[in-house]
Amino acid sequence: MTYQAPNGWQIPVHGTHHAAPFSQPAPARLHTRRALRLVATAGTWAAGLCLVIGSIALVAEAAGPTSATHVSAAARVAGLHHAAPAGPAGHGGAATPVTRTFTGTGNQTTSQFTVAPHSRWDLHWSYRCPARTAGGHLIIAEGSAGNDGVSVSADGAAGAGSSWTYSPGAAHYLVVLASCSWTIQVTGRR
Repeated sequence: MTYQAPNGWQIPVHGTHHAAPFSQPAPARLHTRRALRLVATAGTWAAGLCLVIGSIALVAEAAGPTSATHVSAAARVAGLHHAAPAGPAGHGGAATPVTRTFTGTGNQTTSQFTVAPHSRWDLHWSYRCPARTAGGHLIIAEGSAGNDGVSVSADGAAGAGSSWTYSPGAAHYLVVLASCSWTIQVTGRR
């Protein structure tokens, strides 16, 4: 396009010229922005998931024993290379469920009980101290498993809970250290 000046001269008119940008070409910038948005979205989802898991843990802790009882129970699983059976112990298959109940006061070692080898078994426990007792404790450890097996530790005037373990052996016994009366029920497959 040209411009005709009043004096007859023709002046070429050009639009403004800009140098090419030093930044990345448009498709690369677009991919970078998409990648950043994806990372931000993934981070937001991960933070939300952590929030949900934390909330579930708080609700589970609050739904546990009363505030007068502090309970920390952990079941260490022996033989982690084996998959534990699904569902409650004693259900499924032709295995017969077996339940043993032990009661006592103070420190004791239970008699031996037998469950199917390479199986899961459940431990339900409770204890109660006399009303005049300020506090008490209950510790349960599997005597035949060494460092593996079920392990329970509870403090307070009373408490109850459950735990499970998966053990390769069939014969077991429990070592109980308590300052109060207690009841332990073991359920497994025969």
